[in-house]
Amino acid sequence: MQPERKNEKENQRNCAQRKNQRQQCSILMDAVPTSKRPFDAMQRSMPCNRMSADTSVQPLIIGAGIAGLTLGIALRDRGIEAEICEAAPELRPLGAGIWMAPNAMQIFGRLGLAQPIIDAGAEVERVALLDSRLHEISSSSLATVREKFGFTIAAIQRAELHRILLDRFGNRSLRLGKRLASIENHLAAPTAVFEDGTAASAPCLIGADGIHSAARHLIRPSALPRRTGQLCWSGLTEFDLPWEFRRSTVEIWGGRSRMGIADVGHGRAYWFLVSSGVDVARPRPSDCIAELLEIVKDYDGPSRDLIRATPVSAVSEVELTDLRPRLPWSAGNICLIGDAAHPTTPNLGQGGAQAVEDAWTLARCLAEYREPAQAFHAFETARFKKVKTVSGIAEIARPTPMGHEYCGIVEEVGKEVRKEVRKIKPGQFVVGSFATSDNTCVICQDGYQSSCLQREFMSAAQAALLRVPLADGTLVATRDLPSKELIPGLLATSDVLGTGWFAAHAASVKPGRTVVVVGDGAVGLLGVLSARQMGAERIIAMSRHEARQKLAREFGATDIVTERGDEGIARIKDLTKGIGADSVLECVGTQESMMQAIRSARPGGFVSYVGVPHGVDLDGAGLFFAHVHLHGGPAPVRRFLPELIDLVLNEKIDPAKVFDLTLPLDQVAEGYRAMDERRAIKTLLRT
Repeated sequence: MQPERKNEKENQRNCAQRKNQRQQCSILMDAVPTSKRPFDAMQRSMPCNRMSADTSVQPLIIGAGIAGLTLGIALRDRGIEAEICEAAPELRPLGAGIWMAPNAMQIFGRLGLAQPIIDAGAEVERVALLDSRLHEISSSSLATVREKFGFTIAAIQRAELHRILLDRFGNRSLRLGKRLASIENHLAAPTAVFEDGTAASAPCLIGADGIHSAARHLIRPSALPRRTGQLCWSGLTEFDLPWEFRRSTVEIWGGRSRMGIADVGHGRAYWFLVSSGVDVARPRPSDCIAELLEIVKDYDGPSRDLIRATPVSAVSEVELTDLRPRLPWSAGNICLIGDAAHPTTPNLGQGGAQAVEDAWTLARCLAEYREPAQAFHAFETARFKKVKTVSGIAEIARPTPMGHEYCGIVEEVGKEVRKEVRKIKPGQFVVGSFATSDNTCVICQDGYQSSCLQREFMSAAQAALLRVPLADGTLVATRDLPSKELIPGLLATSDVLGTGWFAAHAASVKPGRTVVVVGDGAVGLLGVLSARQMGAERIIAMSRHEARQKLAREFGATDIVTERGDEGIARIKDLTKGIGADSVLECVGTQESMMQAIRSARPGGFVSYVGVPHGVDLDGAGLFFAHVHLHGGPAPVRRFLPELIDLVLNEKIDPAKVFDLTLPLDQVAEGYRAMDERRAIKTLLRT
């Protein structure tokens, strides 16, 4: 049952890049409890073959950056002395600022370095994402992070962090002016040959020499960093930040640019600016300030003043590059760590933190295993999954079609199965779901077609033609060809409306009830519309975006709540006489949004969850005493399609309003970019 059809379809946010930066805290604050961290799990599972303090094993580390110095310190903490060779002839203060996330600060705490880092920088109390007019997209207090993990984010001048690490490691085992030229005998005791003609041998060699790693080039010459086409400028200067920017890390999103600002303490501010609208091959101007001011000309707030206050000599410019996380990171008795192994773009502020985790984990492995090659294998096993998660990059070997929302005209029914396709015929206009279903199995008959025993997920709908398996069970045909004006609304039924409708249904929305909708994306907004259609008396939409607030009102929201976290929950309680809502729709999928939903519901209330979960970890005891009903998962859109199609065709509802950007199919990348930067709620693609 396999028709091919012309179809109109639209985008879903590209999760293969940046992991939804609105949810940046879930990674930025990736400080997992001690018992759950990869390196602690390894400690319990590895055989205890710890080397003694007088061991003859003295690793040779190439690179005296954050990764190399932290590794040297961590090894010494375990009784292993290492020698570090640095290409630079002298160590000078370089770089602007850096954010050290809680996962890195936990490790620095164990090494006795956390307090010096905090004293030299600033502890961050808030992480915020704003649009260019300084309207909040998201904001999170780090108080609960500190309470749970002992640290928040430390914002510090990179040179100060380097000084602290260098002071701890000392100069005794540090060799400067040693630029790596070649490596010999890597399967046994590697010998590093330097450009000055000298050489050094060691039982093992660690490449910690950054994104342009000479060590990586020698052992993995085909692993070349990828160019992103984005330029990044950064600077650090004395600046009196407005009070709302103090003890905060703030990122501001413009059209094709974004700017990060952080208070690094002692009256200094660190900033970076990333733009995809500048030719990376252009001659670099001698005075970049005018160029930067042009990029941020539409930004409100301190952005322009901060750039003006920064001396040209203190501004650096680099093209952002990265490398797909891919094993191996080792060859024989040579291993790579940090940016030498897995460089990332700075989208989540985790590059330095992952280097610190690498150093801590590798030091433990080298202490636990007597053979370096075994230690390197254990290190790769422990770290690879986490690094891939942080990078947010799925392995894609070739150009790959995407998309799972579609509607259109059936062009052909597969000849091989013509006898089996009985309902769907060429020429019909049909709407499908992101999950195929036979609509006959026991699960389908119970109304959960998205878990059909023969289910397949649709993932190639952004195309002129699409093959749909299980056509009779998956597709719903309209009586007549709909008018052109109604097609966008029918497209919405395929996923975002169907999912919002299921969210309202699963949360037991009924006439007279009070409903809270967490999330102001397309699904959340259509959850508001669905709740109104189901008769909710009061609908509270949680949104900080003015355009989305306006659309929520159009769809039926009676109240708008802009607060988040504890303040948001308190506001919901204020609006519900201290009790909480009857029904709460969770339409985001983060830890914060899930807890927001559960804690906003009254005892005995209903919480639905339709946002694909990212890092959600529910507390069993808290859930037990919350006394709420939970129901969610992939929306069984097929169950609701006939009703939703009729509502659209009869013009009872207009879900097409969530499509605020229409583009031709060949501009799909711009559609993703617009949604990612919140310039669009949902992009409609037309063939």
